[in-house]
Amino acid sequence: MREQVLTYLSENVPPERVNHILRVEKTAADLAAVHGLDKQKAATAGIMHDLAKCFKPQRLLHMAREEGLILDDILETNPHLLHADVSAIVARDTFGVEDEQVLSAISNHTLGSAQMSLLSCIVFLADSVEPGRGNSASLKVLRQVSQENIYKAVYLTCNCTIEKLLDSPRLIHPRLIATRNKFLVKCKY
Repeated sequence: MREQVLTYLSENVPPERVNHILRVEKTAADLAAVHGLDKQKAATAGIMHDLAKCFKPQRLLHMAREEGLILDDILETNPHLLHADVSAIVARDTFGVEDEQVLSAISNHTLGSAQMSLLSCIVFLADSVEPGRGNSASLKVLRQVSQENIYKAVYLTCNCTIEKLLDSPRLIHPRLIATRNKFLVKCKY
C-alpha cells in the first residue's frame, strides 16, 4: 500500500510537502518504537496524515459535510483545518484503511483531541517535531520531551501552537485548547 500512497502523493501534493510527509512517517515510527507502540501503524498514519492537505477549501467542506462532520464557525471560516479529518476519509475510502486507531491518528494530527490515544499523540507530535521544521530552541525541547513524556510533549506542543496563533490574526479552534488542557492534566498526574 505504501507505494500506492507515494504515487497518490506525487500526483496530488507538491514535492516539498511529500518530503515533509516522509519525515513525519519516519518520525512517527521512531517515536512509536521509543514508546513501545506498533511502528507500522505509526508509519502508516504518518504517511497518510496529509493526503488532503492540498485540497481546495470547497472540496474540504463538501467532503466533511458528506461525512457528517460537525462544522463550527471556525472550520467554516478556515476549511484548511479540515484537511486532517478529510485525510482520514481519503485513507479509508481510497486506500481501504479500516484500523480506527490509524484513522483517528490521521484525523487528530492538526487540532488534536482530548481523547487522543498514544498513537494519535505520536502522529500529532511527529507532524510538529519532524526534522524539517527547523532547529529552534523550542523544537529541541519538544523533541527531547517527546522521547521522555508523550503527554507533556502534547501539552507543550499545543502551547507552542497557541502562542504562534496568538501572535497572528488567525483563529484558535477550541479543540486545540481542549487538547492542551486535557494533556496538561494528564502530564501532571
